[in-house]
Amino acid sequence: MEPYVVDDMESSRFVVHRRTMTDAELFECERRLVFDRCWLYLGHESEIREPHSFQTRTLAGRPLLMLRQADGRVAAFINSCTHRGAPVCKEASGKSKFFRCFYHLWTFDTTGALVNVPDEESYGDTLDKRALGLVPVPRLEAYRGFVFVSFDPAIEPLADYLGPAADYLDLVANSAETEVEVIHGTHGWGARANWKMMVENSMDSYHVPFGHKRYLDAITSAGVTFKPADAKSSGGYAAKAGGYVQDLGHGHTVTAGAGGGFGRPASEVVEAKLRARRERLEALHGADYVHRLHAGPRNCFIFPNLFVIDLVMGTTVRLIDPVSVNQMRITGWMVAPRDEDPDLRQYRLDNSLGFWGPAGLASPDDVEIVESCQVACEGAANELGWIQNSRGITRESPLGVDEYQMRTFWRRWNQLVTGTEPKAEKHTVTSTFQLAQPESTELRAAACR
Repeated sequence: MEPYVVDDMESSRFVVHRRTMTDAELFECERRLVFDRCWLYLGHESEIREPHSFQTRTLAGRPLLMLRQADGRVAAFINSCTHRGAPVCKEASGKSKFFRCFYHLWTFDTTGALVNVPDEESYGDTLDKRALGLVPVPRLEAYRGFVFVSFDPAIEPLADYLGPAADYLDLVANSAETEVEVIHGTHGWGARANWKMMVENSMDSYHVPFGHKRYLDAITSAGVTFKPADAKSSGGYAAKAGGYVQDLGHGHTVTAGAGGGFGRPASEVVEAKLRARRERLEALHGADYVHRLHAGPRNCFIFPNLFVIDLVMGTTVRLIDPVSVNQMRITGWMVAPRDEDPDLRQYRLDNSLGFWGPAGLASPDDVEIVESCQVACEGAANELGWIQNSRGITRESPLGVDEYQMRTFWRRWNQLVTGTEPKAEKHTVTSTFQLAQPESTELRAAACR
């Protein structure tokens, strides 16, 4: 059988076979070899701020219940009654001290303990409630408010898994004067395509001037200057002075620019408030670090399926969850400073909804793109064969419109699925502004916790 990935550095050729997008048996292997062995993003601590608050999610095929216990600790359980398996919580979010299975009303508290069984006497002495509590996830850890779980009890600590990618979560956390929060409300939509199609799409800036022309035309008509030629000739936003693309280890990558972000123009009132907030942040973190915070767009990918993207006046957290070999679920949340000024919050939401929302001018484009690619993969895999991912492989410093990010993802994927050791591309990251750290020793210490 042909390999899934051909990584030939001598001939500068990197291709991926299209059956990686269509093979149902391979999809089941991914579940075991990738999603059961990595840290997976579950949610943010701000979503369960108060004791007994909860969120229900589906992650890697498993129904999960994330909650805050009475003592303030965050926990996560399989959302399934230990009696017959029905969910113990059917609501998406809320607040409750107890969770009652709707099937037979077995009741559990926020520690997961089984506290009530109707007509318990009928079980005689065989029912051990202490052994029938909700099943906790094997591992749960949080970093700067971002909660991750793993179904591998022996996995390395989260901080080690994140490695340099943690620095980009620090940037999100340090963008607020106090703390950040997930804005109430969730964007959720699906796509009839393999999940890896959307991973590639979400880290691909090569397509932006072409695939999202409607959005660019809209902001251009509003007075924003955007030069499509940049993306064609010089690498777009990541090629601007100080921009870079970097392999962060473990399959994680970041694409970052230094030419400022883009979005709808801000009013004079909003511009003044943005400047004032920047000055306050400089007093907290130092001018160099705040320059890094605001230098330009950042797209950080945390393997296997999480994106933290600061692109259009705000930070979006995007999770891509596989449902089947040709079906995925995409969920997006906006992260912002808690108690943000109402004018700044509205400006953030207007920009976000217009670009990232399921009815915005970008996300529907991406769904159409990946679904049309999936149709071709399924119908003509034998004739088409390979997906090309060699762009920029010979360049000394990779650009945002290159495919270095995709190659990094695929090398880690191939390592986990086939055991093939990944090859290293030798590139030079020319940017220095990304090295800036907050001046506050307290913030540096928080980043290490």
